[in-house]
Amino acid sequence: MGSLEVGKNATFSVSKGDLLDPMGQDLTHLFISGRAVELESRHTELYEKYQQKPE
Repeated sequence: MGSLEVGKNATFSVSKGDLLDPMGQDLTHLFISGRAVELESRHTELYEKYQQKPE
């Protein structure tokens, strides 16, 4: 609850789907104290790499 304005300190997330449903949500952006948090990690890179099946 609240508002977003220049100069305010905000922590919020943006998700496709229900953020509280671990199977149905897809977190697209995350900001903590007004700073963007990178959602990519070594874990997510490896997950995406090995999801692709070799032909």
